[in-house]
Amino acid sequence: MGAWRATTCTVTVLAFAAGVGRAQQTGDVVRGELGARVDSMLTRAAAYGLSGSIIVAQRGEIVLQKGYGLADRERKVAVSVETPFFIGSLAKQFTATAVLRLAADGRLSLDDSLGTFFPAVPADKRAITVRQLLSHTSGLPYLPTAGLFGGGSRDSVMREMLAERLAFEPGARYEYSTPGYNLLAGIIERASGTTYELYLRRLFARTGLEHTGFVGERPRWSAWRVRSYTDATAETALADIPALPRFVGAGSIVSTVSDLYRWYGAVTLGDVLPPPLRDALFTPVVRVRPNVEEAFTWLLVTLPTGTMRQAAGDIGGFNAELRHYVDEQLVVVFVSNGRVRGRGYRDAVMNAVARMSRGERIPLPPRVTGLSAAEVDSLVGTYTLDDGGTLEVWAADDSLLIGAKDGGGIASLAGHDTSAARRATTLDDRAREFLGALALDSVAETFMHASIPADSRRAYVRSVKRLLGDSAASRGIVIGTAIDGPLDARSYVRFDHPDGAEVVALLWTGGKLVGVEPSGRAAYTLRLRGEGPGSVAAFDLFTGRLVRVGLTGERELAIVTSGVRRRAVR
Repeated sequence: MGAWRATTCTVTVLAFAAGVGRAQQTGDVVRGELGARVDSMLTRAAAYGLSGSIIVAQRGEIVLQKGYGLADRERKVAVSVETPFFIGSLAKQFTATAVLRLAADGRLSLDDSLGTFFPAVPADKRAITVRQLLSHTSGLPYLPTAGLFGGGSRDSVMREMLAERLAFEPGARYEYSTPGYNLLAGIIERASGTTYELYLRRLFARTGLEHTGFVGERPRWSAWRVRSYTDATAETALADIPALPRFVGAGSIVSTVSDLYRWYGAVTLGDVLPPPLRDALFTPVVRVRPNVEEAFTWLLVTLPTGTMRQAAGDIGGFNAELRHYVDEQLVVVFVSNGRVRGRGYRDAVMNAVARMSRGERIPLPPRVTGLSAAEVDSLVGTYTLDDGGTLEVWAADDSLLIGAKDGGGIASLAGHDTSAARRATTLDDRAREFLGALALDSVAETFMHASIPADSRRAYVRSVKRLLGDSAASRGIVIGTAIDGPLDARSYVRFDHPDGAEVVALLWTGGKLVGVEPSGRAAYTLRLRGEGPGSVAAFDLFTGRLVRVGLTGERELAIVTSGVRRRAVR
């Protein structure tokens, strides 16, 4: 089947009106006003660290198809539209489509129960249906109790997932579940008579996906120099990521932006699914929030401008997202290998593209000029701010980084006002309380955000303890908190080692812990780029905040954040 061929002329016209095109070009594409504006934004953003590839289609026509930034920073390998990325939970929509294809072929029913496929399933899960697994209403927990990583056979993983304790009565409500999609992989295998991977490969071939596969395929991915990055920390190269048994069905797929766009077009326009099951894929099942409903792993968001379909995934520094603004006739696909301060670059890109498509003006990163070795050397050092606080500037790859060494330094870079400073002090105390609570799992669990299901909190606390090491309360020094928004903040904790210090960020939402991320050698690290003689700048791609740093003397800097000028000396 042609990747974008519709089954009837009527479907083609309707889909084109919805913003999904039938044809795909190769190579870079920059077309029209929207394509040019988004290309300008991402080109500038890449100079501040953004990396990834994107396709933007408006009214059925691709207006932007291009890669930005580096796939491998150490080797200076550029991202292209052919670069493969680990797409994390975006893989779940592949699994959902595979299940519906099996239903179309009469190999299973969406009302079949787990007991149909797993005779040894515990009694409390026997009646869970395929439909409930697809819509995250099965009652199974957010994450496996044993965590996502580790070995095991396919059968042993199925036994693990079947043994998970239910968080609620199946069908009672929504709770995102990775174990549920692990079990769907097992159902695909039992219904198809082959492995999950082989069945998915048949769908890949049917839809013309030539660059999509699975983690653990070292010979295939070794041809591509690509790895993920969390802040300035390089993670495992894509080719070196092993097969991950607990990711199968829920997040084991590697793909490209071009293949993801081709796949979505094939699902919505082609004969991958018959119309009734294609409709079921995007039909709401349960309300998640006032304006958000869950279909079969696709989120349906009601906006003032109409309906948006959304599927996304994050794993390490890799992140990927596909959005279809149905009524606005806009499709955006973005894949990336970078995460900064707990947020994948998809968070900075997707909303910006939608706003630009509506004609809105958004803050753009400043244009970048080169820095000579002498200019770099003149800026590197540790600086003390006149109004309190310490900052460090150091060289990394082809740019400079600036980070805070204490609370005053964090406040200066984050642009805290009086209200933010008060919130930061409160969260500093809460971070110390959390470190002390790690000695007792049940107490530490009370700090967790509601998005971490109750049955997963014990395992999550233990993973945090493994990351922070023994005696975190006595070894960890809370150096300050950065306020990111009305609810979001990050508290930075320094751990001193014989070979140097390491900083870790505790991520808060509404005063509850949602994550823990390594931060490297300093807190609130920003990438500095040359703006002109004696001046560098850092641009926050997520907030639009601009920090300018200028050399005003041999050992003196002027730092301007949110319009406030500060003096720092070394």
